[in-house]
Amino acid sequence: MRKLFVSLLALFLVVLIPSLCAQAAETTVYLDAAAGADTNSGLTEAQAVKTIQKAYDLLKETNGGKIVLVSDYTHTMTASNQTIVSGDHSYEVVITGKTAATKLIIHYAGTAYLGLRGPTTFENITMNVSGSSNMTIYGNNGGLVKIGKNVSTTSSTKLKLSAGPMKSGYNGPMSLEVNSGNWQDLFAGCYMYTLNGTGSLVMNGGSAVNVQTTYNGKHTGDLSITVNG
Repeated sequence: MRKLFVSLLALFLVVLIPSLCAQAAETTVYLDAAAGADTNSGLTEAQAVKTIQKAYDLLKETNGGKIVLVSDYTHTMTASNQTIVSGDHSYEVVITGKTAATKLIIHYAGTAYLGLRGPTTFENITMNVSGSSNMTIYGNNGGLVKIGKNVSTTSSTKLKLSAGPMKSGYNGPMSLEVNSGNWQDLFAGCYMYTLNGTGSLVMNGGSAVNVQTTYNGKHTGDLSITVNG
């Protein structure tokens, strides 16, 4: 009986452990605007995709993961589409460079607002803006906007970060965490709309000219700001 129990336990572990490892594995999609193709798998640098929309689409199949920019990537916005991709997501997406010098360049002619469609982290990357003198990056669908370690901002554009979405009446949570980079303004709530949700801003590193709750917007929910160090 004991031998049978040990055998069954061993069989259970053989089946369970690979399953747990598979669940824990993070999906990485490689993005190469210079040499990639959206017909590629995106799972290796040699099979990199070409557009950030395709990279997001692949992560949707695995419920999130990491996008590695192999080369500099320019994201061009239009007046009718000022978001990073189409379609909201509830899973986390991490956008990182192959090296910290790899650039994510956001292009728009005029004052711009770049909406993130769900929980998003930027790390180990250089963020740049072209064509605009004033740009706000914000959480379009609430959730977490995170600037991780090793993020540089190189343009002369006034770059702002806002936890809250650019739409009135949002009641959900919003969160902004900053660990690196140089920013013009940081907002715990929404930049300019009336929101009711709970917002938080945690600053562990980097620098900012202004750190505040909101700018033009009104907020009826609770907002908190924590600056560490």
